[in-house]
Amino acid sequence: MDNEHKKEEIRRRLQLNTYPRRSQAEFLDENNHNPLVLEDCSKCQGTGRNCLESAAMISNEVCDQCGGVGTTGNIVRYYENDSPEMNAEVDSSGWVACPSCSWRFAIKDSNAWTGLRHKRCGQKMSLVQ
Repeated sequence: MDNEHKKEEIRRRLQLNTYPRRSQAEFLDENNHNPLVLEDCSKCQGTGRNCLESAAMISNEVCDQCGGVGTTGNIVRYYENDSPEMNAEVDSSGWVACPSCSWRFAIKDSNAWTGLRHKRCGQKMSLVQ
């Protein structure tokens, strides 16, 4: 392995140790609930493997695009949505409709709400009771 390949491998390992994968992202006030993450590979959707089917068999192969790492190596924001914060009214049962995508969710659902952003579309919201 020549020096350029060694440098590239070191850079890749540093990125993997410095930036989280999307699945491990932390939504904090310090990162505006939109952390920097490693971009998932578009071919394997971050799994590092691809299912290949033929008439005779099915195999689970290492992704040839990312080499099994699951990322492109690019550092991106978790959400592309950088729209200004919008008001959203919470109903009496604790549900809200996102003003950006109209998706309804319970504000207690950590799979749908970061405490500032709607996890489906990334819209920042100020909740109004």
